[in-house]
Amino acid sequence: MGKGRRLHRLGFTLVELLVVVAIIGILIGLLPAVQAARRMQCTNNLKQMGLALQNYHDVNLAFPIGSIAGGYGNWRTLSGRNWRLTILPFAEQTNVFSQLREDGYVVDSSAISPGFANNEFLRLLVVDMYVCPSAYWKKTLKQAQARNWFDMVDSQIANYAGIAGASPDPAGRADMIYRTQHGVAAGNGVLTYNASRTFSAITDGTSNTFVVGEQSGVNDYGQPYSANYEGAWAGLNQPWTFRDLRSVANASTGFYGSGLTVVHWPPNYKGAHPTEPSGQGPNGEKCGMAYALNTVLDSRHAAGCNALRADGSVAFLSETVDVDVFRALCSMDDGKAVSF
Repeated sequence: MGKGRRLHRLGFTLVELLVVVAIIGILIGLLPAVQAARRMQCTNNLKQMGLALQNYHDVNLAFPIGSIAGGYGNWRTLSGRNWRLTILPFAEQTNVFSQLREDGYVVDSSAISPGFANNEFLRLLVVDMYVCPSAYWKKTLKQAQARNWFDMVDSQIANYAGIAGASPDPAGRADMIYRTQHGVAAGNGVLTYNASRTFSAITDGTSNTFVVGEQSGVNDYGQPYSANYEGAWAGLNQPWTFRDLRSVANASTGFYGSGLTVVHWPPNYKGAHPTEPSGQGPNGEKCGMAYALNTVLDSRHAAGCNALRADGSVAFLSETVDVDVFRALCSMDDGKAVSF
């Protein structure tokens, strides 16, 4: 070998290989800890919501309206609001909520809304309480996505939905569900349409009734169908209560909004798609669009998702939970003796 020439070693020595393997092992070992921390943060988010809901009830003697139609402009969803916005003063967000004006929009829709008119403070506002750290989707959008996903820009995507009830009704009451063009509405849940509920209405018990569930995952098609079609804050497109909905002529031609879901499918159900029968339930339930009334409770946590009870406690819902038990827990007055 000539003087000055050097051999270039190829590959790893045994020691280097062992170090690499050890580092990979440590990283893999940390994954469960990271996942557990994220799930714990998600649980804490729901506990904050639970405390805010309890405090709201203490002051107003009722839970907030689940979602309400607005009266400003031509589109009621865009000037309405849902429970996520209403409870902010009870979650140390009074300075944010105090800026809200009813003569304005809470949505900047790419199609129909002229921005956050009179409520510009909502643009890109992110309330951390509504962000699951494991969420698949970004916190806000800079441009509208496919219309089945989101029809808004610069608005937060909340990872939690209010539970308006369950379909079919666990007690078999036909007058507790109503089929509309966009899915099934229900009158057996705590957070409801254009109306509020009191503790006394929860005859199944506050510890046996879910009021908010997680929506931080996507389905098998990679689509985030959650109750955020027009953003985290929007309301309903009609001023009807559930009772009105059942009595208004041609109500089934269209009823939708943001912030609520009626539970039909089990947690982490993955089959929903606009063109697939799996997104259709036997009573007309629909979960294959973000504006559907029966979007799925789901997450990226392993094997289930979190949900908040009316008493402020949080449970982890296994995706293998008996679906009839799950629905009964999402109904407030079906008389079923179930607990979780």
